[in-house]
Parts: sequence; C-alpha cells; structure tokens
Amino acid sequence: MAGAEYEVLVEAKQARHPAATTVYAWERSYWMEKVRKAHHDFDEQQLRPYLGYRQVIKGVLHVSATLYDVTFRPCSPRPTLWHPSVECYEMLGADGGLQGRFYLDMHPRPGKVTHNAAFPIHTGAKGHELPE
Repeated sequence: MAGAEYEVLVEAKQARHPAATTVYAWERSYWMEKVRKAHHDFDEQQLRPYLGYRQVIKGVLHVSATLYDVTFRPCSPRPTLWHPSVECYEMLGADGGLQGRFYLDMHPRPGKVTHNAAFPIHTGAKGHELPE
C-alpha cells in the first residue's frame, strides 16, 4: 500500500483511536471501507443486490477457467461432505483430465469459524490420489 493511502487509513483510525500509529494488515479492509464511506460516499453493501452468490461464483470460475485454460464442474456424484451447504468442484486440465478437487464452504452457521479462513491444499500423489 502506497504511503499516502496508508496515511489516510491511519488518520481514519486515529479519529476513533487517537493514540493509533499503525493500521495492521488484519484490520486494513475495515478502515478502507470506513474511508470509502466517509470520503467517497460509497458503501460496498449497496452492491450486494447486484452481485448474487451464484452469479459471483459463476463469474470467478469463468475467469479462472479462461486464465488457466482449465474447466470446472460440480463433483459428480456429489460426495458426502461435512455440511449440506458445502459445494464440491472438480478442475479439469486442458486435456480434459481431472487435476484436482476443491470445496466451497461459504455460508455462516453455528459452530463454524466467523473469520476469513483458507486451509492448505492436500497435494495428492500422481496416479494415486487427487489434490484437494
């Protein structure tokens, strides 16, 4: 983040916490949203009606498929997963061969972590086990 942009975030934080001198990475998006609202009269939440979950997932998979010359498809048959809302996708390479599998657990529920989280990929073993 450029120095001038960072200083704007520090100033926004200081408005609420006068002794603040640092904006930490984990809180950066919070203060960026506060600055957008205050300086640009822009609220991310106003975009939500135009960016439905299904539409966004479809778009992200399409862009990724185009960039990396791969194809994504829902896992079939659908495996038994830890919650009915979890989605499973398979990734196929340019040759149509199955390259890996990933899971989207995108919706809040009781007992689930409430912060952003990403977990390591199981790398698999060629000819024996899929990466997932």
